[in-house]
Order: sequence, then C-alpha cells, then structure tokens
Amino acid sequence: MRLREGLPFCAIVFVIARIAISLTAVLTVSNHTPDPSAVGPGTPPAPFTVAATSGLHNAIDGMNRWDAAWFTYIAEDGYGSDQRAAFMPGYPMLVRAFTPVFGGPAAGTFVSNACYLLALVVLFALTAEELGRARARPVVAFFAAMPASFFFLAPYSEAPFLLATLLAFWWSRARRPVPTAIAAIAAALIRVLGVTLIPALAVLWWRKDGRARATALAVALSPLLGLAAYGAWWGVVKGDALAPVSAQAYWHRTPSVPMVPFIRGIGLGVVALVDRTHPWLAVDAAITLAVVVSAIWMVRRIPAPYSVYTWTALLVPLASAPDFHPLYSLPRLTCVLFPVAWTWVVILRHRTALAITIAVMAASQLALAAVFMQWGWIF
Repeated sequence: MRLREGLPFCAIVFVIARIAISLTAVLTVSNHTPDPSAVGPGTPPAPFTVAATSGLHNAIDGMNRWDAAWFTYIAEDGYGSDQRAAFMPGYPMLVRAFTPVFGGPAAGTFVSNACYLLALVVLFALTAEELGRARARPVVAFFAAMPASFFFLAPYSEAPFLLATLLAFWWSRARRPVPTAIAAIAAALIRVLGVTLIPALAVLWWRKDGRARATALAVALSPLLGLAAYGAWWGVVKGDALAPVSAQAYWHRTPSVPMVPFIRGIGLGVVALVDRTHPWLAVDAAITLAVVVSAIWMVRRIPAPYSVYTWTALLVPLASAPDFHPLYSLPRLTCVLFPVAWTWVVILRHRTALAITIAVMAASQLALAAVFMQWGWIF
C-alpha cells in the first residue's frame, strides 16, 4: 500500500481535530496566570512562559503551556548548563529551523501539526497492512479521539516522535534497514523514550541466519546512537556528557520498580476521586489504567512486535517515577502508543459501539485540553 492513499481521510480527521481544539481554546480560555511551578527558580524566563488570556489568538497559541516554553526557550536560546539538558534536541532543532518563517511558538505549533498529519497518514497505511484496509479508517479516527491526543496539536515533541516511531515500524515491515535505523535514531533524538523501540525492532528484524542476525542487531540498537550522539555533544561542547542524566533530578525522577508507582498512582487517583481534590491525579490514574488494560488485552490480538513496544514504552516511564506524583506525565508519554487504538478497534466490532466510544473519548479530550490551556495539571 502506498502512503498517500490514506491522505484524504487523514486530512479530514486532522482538520476536524484542529478546528475542535481551536474552537475549544477560543471559547474556554480566560485570563489565568501560569501555575507557580512553571515560573519558579530554574524555569524558562519571560517571555517564554506567558499567562493565558482570552481572545481569538487562542485558536493558534492557546496550547503554549508548560513544556512548550522549554522547547521554545531551547530553540531560541540553545542549551545552558541547567535543566534544559533533559530535553532531547530533535524537536527544538526542527522548531528553530522554522522560527524565521513563523516565529518561536508558532513554529513549534506548525512543526507539531505537520508531523501529526503525516503520522496519521503512516498510521493509516501501517494499519491497512497489519490489520486490513477495513480497519484503517476506524483506527485513525479512534487514535485521534483518544483523551490525550490533543498533545499532538500542541507545540510539544509528541507528534514528531510519533511520526519517527511509525516510520521505523513502516520501514521495518518493508525490510529496509537503513531508513528504519534513521527513523529510530530520529525518535531517540526527539525523546529519550526512543530507546523503547529496541525490543520491538529486535523482534521484527530477528532471523535465523548469521547475516540477518547482524542486521537485526544493528537496526535494533540504532536508537542508542541518538542518545550517544547527544551525550557526546554535551561531553565535547559543554564538558559534561552526563548532563542529560543529571538534569532529570529537577523533575524528581528516581529509579523505581514499575509496579510500585502504578499501584500508588491508582490509589492516589481513587482518593482524589472520593475526596474531590487534586483531580489531575484521578485523570492520570484513569488514563494509565486504560493503557495498562489495553496492553493486556492486545497480547495475541495484534502482532507481537507492537505489543512488545507498548509494554516497553509503558514500563520505562514507570521505572523512573517521582515519589510525590507516581503517574507524572503518563497520559502524555503514553499518548503515542498507537497499538492501543488497534486493540480497541479489534475488540469493538460493532460500528455503533465504536462510534459511541470515539464520541465519548473526543469529548473527554476537549475537556482535558480546556483544562490544560488554563494552566491545569494535565501534562
């Protein structure tokens, strides 16, 4: 199947999603100062972190919240010997390339939106090849409606990371080692979670003969080249190759056994729901639990490499969770897990059930986006 075959439908889904988010922004965003944690010591200086204000401008820049300031800060000011080292360079480099055309925050929005549209096109084609053409459209619609998918339209790195990941799988299926490795390296340069591709690529590329095994090993380990290149740059230019690792302490990430933060996070979510306090903890718990349940159900329902990828990408963030907020950023970090959409489209065989599920998810996505755009703790 050719990639462009899904472009018309994907473009319609993208336009609907973009218009829905923009209308939500214009109708719901009011004057609101940034959360204190976003303007404290060590955070991006003004004018990178800005207050929310009502108006039509929110149709374009209403999602310039939280980490969007960090990405714009790095794109315009580069890296300093501080917390910026925790952010991989791939997305800021893309933003910087388009800044002369669109300006800082707008460049980030353009890059993310363009990558999201392309990612939907690749998702359509990959779904058609793996699950059949009849499921390609429902999967794209389901994925675009998932509660945290609004991050793909924000000036965040999730959309380019999703695109690089999907291309790695697409070219793996076509048995093209060089493009696959390039896509995997790009994924790691955009987000450190690019390393979660390693087990899935190993499964996809492994063959019995010696030459094929050597190719499989090289392709599977290619994401490490992206991390190594970033660390080497810090070592040569800044004199501290471990700065990206050290910077993680700013976000209080510490090694943990994945099951521990998961159980604690679900417990805190239940308490938040009962006490009607800290609602973001309930949101984190609900979305994370849904992803875990989906990961369990997808075993033997979809091809093994994609299940392996989902589990790896889920367990790695849980293995470095902050004590005070166990499911910190899990909705955003797991929104790229497209096999979740595959699983539910396979399970929900009746069109009515699928349509109702998509509608409910889309409504919840817009509600979460509205909270996010008001500097709410949905990130």
